Amino acid sequence: MTGLKGGGIMKLVRAISKQALSKVAEIVVAANPNRESSSFRFNARYYMLIENRIIKAVVGLRRLSWYLTEIKHLAVPQRFRGRGYGKRAVLEALKKARTPTVCATVRVDNNVSLNLFLRCGFRPVMEFDGQSGKVLLMFNKVHEEAGNEKN
Repeated sequence: MTGLKGGGIMKLVRAISKQALSKVAEIVVAANPNRESSSFRFNARYYMLIENRIIKAVVGLRRLSWYLTEIKHLAVPQRFRGRGYGKRAVLEALKKARTPTVCATVRVDNNVSLNLFLRCGFRPVMEFDGQSGKVLLMFNKVHEEAGNEKN
């Protein structure tokens, strides 16, 4: 995987160790001011977008069924925002999803995330009241053949 804007090699790596998962939680909580660190739950496979040994973004994937994976907790540290790392993390996460569709929920007042998911091929399906306000459910049709795989 190539880097962005002259950077080094970039790759999406699964966070498995306690240290890596702790760093994921730290980044997610810092990116979501309404979230307390004690409320963060590891209910997905978490990945780190790493360039030059520095975490540029984190994203979670949670398989809900044979046909649907959910993107959870996309977060980019403040100092790396606006450089395409969030989009790269989503696009790389979509490659790791082994289901024909992927969904994400985004707060309707989060224009940056809404636009990012739209640019990554997601389409809004419905709006509902979430824990932190109005939320938009978005879907992306990823793999035509994925539903036929045995996992």
